[in-house]
Amino acid sequence: MAARRLFYEDAYLKECVTDVLSAAPCKEGVAVTLKESLFHAQGGGQPADRGWIDGLPVLDVRERDGELLHVLPKAPSRETGVRCELDWDWRYDLMKQHTGQHVLSAVIEQLFRSSTNISRGEEFVNQIDLEHALTPGQLVQAQREANRILREGRAVNAFLVTPQELKAYLPRIRHAVSPHESIRLVEIEELDLMGCGGVHVKNTAEVELIKVLGAKNVAGQKGARGEMRVYFLCGDRVMQDYDAKNEAFYELSALLGCEPEALPDRVRDMKGQLDRQGRLLREREERLLSLEAAALLQGLRRRGEHLVARAPLPGCAMRELKGIAEATAAQKPCVVLLSGESEGMLPVVLLQPKGYSACHMGTLLKPLLEATGAKGGGGPLFAQTTLPDTPQARTALQDCFDAAERALEGV
Repeated sequence: MAARRLFYEDAYLKECVTDVLSAAPCKEGVAVTLKESLFHAQGGGQPADRGWIDGLPVLDVRERDGELLHVLPKAPSRETGVRCELDWDWRYDLMKQHTGQHVLSAVIEQLFRSSTNISRGEEFVNQIDLEHALTPGQLVQAQREANRILREGRAVNAFLVTPQELKAYLPRIRHAVSPHESIRLVEIEELDLMGCGGVHVKNTAEVELIKVLGAKNVAGQKGARGEMRVYFLCGDRVMQDYDAKNEAFYELSALLGCEPEALPDRVRDMKGQLDRQGRLLREREERLLSLEAAALLQGLRRRGEHLVARAPLPGCAMRELKGIAEATAAQKPCVVLLSGESEGMLPVVLLQPKGYSACHMGTLLKPLLEATGAKGGGGPLFAQTTLPDTPQARTALQDCFDAAERALEGV
């Protein structure tokens, strides 16, 4: 027998006493069904209600085959006269977010003919995917109009109709409604009418405030259901977001020694300085790489018909090692065998320039990978790996480079 859904009769009901109909083990604990339920299940982009059943925390609420499953850490201590309490703060916040989404979506559709294809309310910041993208100015206009409607305190009414009764409402319904034995409609006075199984406040004034945080174009992106994704908050979440950002704003202005209003200009100046310093650093790194490469070329050795530059470079990480190897081979075609040392690891690079076909670099590296179990590899021109800095790894590295030189000599 399906539970009587008290939240549809009165979304403001906070507690009740009911009976347990069943309790079955599940992955998280025990899934309980009730004769009556206060708890709305997760679905339609809305999280599940929270609360307590017989003093046990409700971990999740799911709907399966028309039945509500209340996930608890263990079975209730009794089957009859079980007390249920709703986490009202959590529920009321969800009611505000959900109703606010209805208002914002209806306003956007009326003003700009862009329908909401999907809404997501599982995270702190709500999302809606719009059929068509809006300009920043249009988003501001939609926010302003939505908040005007909230302030007017329009009635929000949820009610059930039969498929036969639905026909009278079809001309005003914003989205198509799936046929059911009993259909739940939600109407916002002189604004919106649509099918919805969620819980809502009774008056738009209870939503308090809607704030659009931003939007991005998502056309063609995986998981997107339209051209634009809009991010927004409702009710108390708007002030929570404002307080957090305002605190960070003033903290940053204090750290940078400027008035809060001057913070954007201060950050732009700092970014310009960092960009200039970055360019200067890259130029100096290139000169240093050239000097390191020149030093390596002084110690070139010939193996058969090939030249080999081989050296350990303590203090070098993988990125620097690659740069030195590339700079060396660019100055004089040769095979470069380098190892570095950084934070307890030994980066290793084998490289030859394009057109210089001494050996396959990946083949030369393979014995080292087999000896150490390290991950890595490469192709004809370049191969790399990173070893833990241990005596065994250092010995295996020397053996690999020695074997590489012998192989080059015999080619």
